[in-house]
Amino acid sequence: GRLVTCGATTGYNAVTDLRYLFSRNLKIFGNIMGSKGELLRIVDFLRAGKLRPVVDRVLPLAEARQGHRILAQREQFGKVVLEI
Repeated sequence: GRLVTCGATTGYNAVTDLRYLFSRNLKIFGNIMGSKGELLRIVDFLRAGKLRPVVDRVLPLAEARQGHRILAQREQFGKVVLEI
C-alpha cells in the first residue's frame, strides 16, 4: 500500500507511528512543487495561454460525491474540477 499526503509545503512536521507503516508494508512518497520563482513562471505561462490544463468537466461543489465516483471509476480524461 501507499500513504499519500499533499499540502505539506509550509514546513509542517508530520508525525506518524512508523510501526503502522511497517506492519502494513506502506510506502511514503514525496514530491516537491518547485521554487516560488518556478511557480510564478508557470502562472505566467497560464496567463499567456501557453499552458492549459486538460479539464474533463467542472462540477458544482454539491456534486463532489459524483466527482469522486468519476475519479474512482476512471471515467475522466483530465482534471475534474469542483467549482465553489
